[in-house]
Amino acid sequence: MLQVLARPVGHSATTGLSQLIAAASKPSFKLRATGSPFESKDKLKGRGYRWDADAKVWTCTLASQEQLDAELAWLKAEVYGRRAARLEIEVLDSLVRYSARRGEAADRSL
Repeated sequence: MLQVLARPVGHSATTGLSQLIAAASKPSFKLRATGSPFESKDKLKGRGYRWDADAKVWTCTLASQEQLDAELAWLKAEVYGRRAARLEIEVLDSLVRYSARRGEAADRSL
């Protein structure tokens, strides 16, 4: 495994290990579409959201701030429309991404 991670990836000079470390240092975001209307469930499911039955909310995980911004714009246009909505956003860093601990909360209104 160490030999595989130490080799350059593709035509670049970066190794697999350096790419893994760089990816781990970037935050990802867990978005919870709270209070979404029932009729939007098919749109959310088609967009890759998963239903969290315990919390009764649709969730998805986004890999970058750009994806988060695009998703918030889509939610406003396609799901919530003119309704006011308060979304829960959890910032996941390398310490909490694959653990039971929660990330830093960052609520946002639409």
